[in-house]
Amino acid sequence: MRTALLLALGVVVLGDECPVSIPNAKVAPGFCAEELVDGLSKPRGLAYDPRDGGILVVERNKEQITLLTFDEEGNVASAAAVASAPDLNHGVALRDDLLYASSDTTVYRWRYAPGAEATDRTAVVTGISADGRGGAPGGHTTRTLVLDGAGHMYVSVGSAGNVDADSYRARVRACGDLSAVVGRAPALAMQAHSAPLGLAFYETVGGDGAFPADADGDCFVAFHGSWNRDIPTGYKVVRVRFADGAPASIEDLLAHDGDAAKWPNGLRPVDAVFDGRGRLVVSDDGANTVFRISAAPATARETPAPTTTTAATARETPAPTTTIPDDCDICAPLPPPPGESDATRRGAAWESAASFVAATLLLA
Repeated sequence: MRTALLLALGVVVLGDECPVSIPNAKVAPGFCAEELVDGLSKPRGLAYDPRDGGILVVERNKEQITLLTFDEEGNVASAAAVASAPDLNHGVALRDDLLYASSDTTVYRWRYAPGAEATDRTAVVTGISADGRGGAPGGHTTRTLVLDGAGHMYVSVGSAGNVDADSYRARVRACGDLSAVVGRAPALAMQAHSAPLGLAFYETVGGDGAFPADADGDCFVAFHGSWNRDIPTGYKVVRVRFADGAPASIEDLLAHDGDAAKWPNGLRPVDAVFDGRGRLVVSDDGANTVFRISAAPATARETPAPTTTTAATARETPAPTTTIPDDCDICAPLPPPPGESDATRRGAAWESAASFVAATLLLA
């Protein structure tokens, strides 16, 4: 009876247990998709807090970070602002009790306890949009942030336009201990104008809704979509399968179920992050929602043994290297994690940085 009713309402059903609550969605077999919250104000970057299971989301039009909490059923229980800063617009990252977020010019840091309002706001990286070498005036203005376990922060600075002759600008900058080495080389082609903005690697975990074990080490990418292409492309979430330590193929995980890539409600995926139960949470600044993709119950219960290369193996793959300049004038050192020495941070630097390198290789 329930399935018949859902079909009559035009809701896609996978088996008997997985209704898709996102209108006009086409989801890969064995996966569910559901809207968690709507009515947000241009949600962009996401961060998962393992301390309480909350999701932190940057609301661009409010210049704030909003905490989403969940009840025992996995539904959003509350949405409350925990931090704000001038022109806050995209990047967000969390390490221990330190919360970071970005505007086009600045990376801010707060002290943050789960569920509490963040305090002690400090600017740790400034001058990103200043004129001159290392600056990025105008052009793309969002800054993705990634922290590793060795005291490094990675800040993306986009190009001035779709075609930019100044290669110094369109780079990922490392702040902190600048002795780290990163690699960059094309690894997998993606359709131009797809606008891949956020990505997340999956590591197998237990729990209802967790992705199947054969997704271990695969990368999931949010395609924001084109804005001025004659035939629109993107507007979806894709799975990049890895084989022998390298990306091998791309397939749709969630896309518009129709002839056109664009969604009637304006949905545009921005960022993606896995929660503690192995489910993919995605922000959408077109329809102003956050939605979640999880494995269908049968898929989650009957996971086969992993058959693809794990993320750890992928991180060990050597790549061409480029030394980061030691005169990065937009960077400020990060404090070491509590209880860690400089020697410990340096020893962990290469492995931690390499996981982010894998991501940049994917999007080169």
